[in-house]
Amino acid sequence: MKAITQTSGFSIDRFLQVSRRFLFINQKKWAIGFAGAIGLLFVIWFAMNTIGQHNVNSALFTLSFGLGLFQLGGYVITGNIFNELNRSGSASQLFTLPASTFEKLFSAWFITYLCYSFFGILILYLFYRLLGVGNTVFFEIQPDYTQTFFGTGIADHLRTYTIYHSIFLLGAAYFRKYNFLKTAFSIILFFASFGIIFMMLFFVLGDEFLSPILYAETIFGIRFESVWILKVIGSIAITILFLFFSYIRLKNRQVA
Repeated sequence: MKAITQTSGFSIDRFLQVSRRFLFINQKKWAIGFAGAIGLLFVIWFAMNTIGQHNVNSALFTLSFGLGLFQLGGYVITGNIFNELNRSGSASQLFTLPASTFEKLFSAWFITYLCYSFFGILILYLFYRLLGVGNTVFFEIQPDYTQTFFGTGIADHLRTYTIYHSIFLLGAAYFRKYNFLKTAFSIILFFASFGIIFMMLFFVLGDEFLSPILYAETIFGIRFESVWILKVIGSIAITILFLFFSYIRLKNRQVA
């Protein structure tokens, strides 16, 4: 890493150097994972056109599967971004980098969220168009573009990824081993506990508990037609909260 001019505030130079370091350390395994995902999507598309149902838009189906892989791959990458902290031989290297805790966390967020989301969606879009051409050239199937790429729930996938990415980033900083698996288990345990509490309230209160939920026309005075506003606001608030927790945990680990 080249010499960096030390400043008391946020340094773009230090941020870029730490980002490059994350990319350099992980580039090999990320490239293998990316190649494996593309290969799997190609196999699914080819199988659908050879042994599957020809009346199904195979390119669109493959895209839907690819969006799932996009989220899963992002969570795995994010959950393991601070893996060197869990090894005694490399933990000191990250701790002693000439960068602040915020710059390290921001670099990890920049790589695993902004860069990953941009290039991931771009590659999926190009792959989707390529598969559409492949349907026409190799299988004489005219692709159905009545449902466009951006009409397949991309915004909802990104909103979901935004929230869970911040949770997995917290898990990367919080846990000391098996970060991705422990974070995933914690999420499952949370929703399972929430479901149990919901069922207990239903059995105790019955219709008095469900009726206000099932038959409500508004949420906090906002009609369901505009409920996306609450989703956006809620997603941003949850993301900021978990990013703040990630910062506190990473900072505490550095002084522990």
